[in-house]
Amino acid sequence: MGLRVQIFKWSLGDCTNKGMSSTCDALTLINVEGPFEPTPDAPAAKLLLRKTGNAIIEPADIPPNKWTMSGGNFAYTSDTRFCEALRLLTGYAHSFPVSIHDRVED
Repeated sequence: MGLRVQIFKWSLGDCTNKGMSSTCDALTLINVEGPFEPTPDAPAAKLLLRKTGNAIIEPADIPPNKWTMSGGNFAYTSDTRFCEALRLLTGYAHSFPVSIHDRVED
């Protein structure tokens, strides 16, 4: 079970290299408490903290030895569980959209 977040896409086109946010309008954060199961319309993703201190969202099924980068899309929900998960992850409270890092290069 997880929390559903809405995807906000870059208006000038897709730069995700066919990342998951290019084909759907929502994601299901499987590491944040919520009532939703991942679906094809809202695939599984994880809210993570990068070494730089930035909170990001990545697909749940990143292949080994691959890294992700931003394709220009963001995710957000007004659900307070999202803000609380960000506070626990980063150490400070905020309710801003989070960058989706679903661009993977071959």
